[in-house]
Amino acid sequence: MTRNDTMKFLYWLRSSGMWPRLVLAVGNIVFAGLCLCAAYAIHRGQLL
Repeated sequence: MTRNDTMKFLYWLRSSGMWPRLVLAVGNIVFAGLCLCAAYAIHRGQLL
């Protein structure tokens, strides 16, 4: 994927109105991952 393709893709995302939902979805996945890591660390007794 070239830089131009990336710019076209970003422009398409912006014009299609899908990017806020995409950003929210990615944010939720990252947040869930962090929560799982923290829960696992607490469960293992490493954090407390």
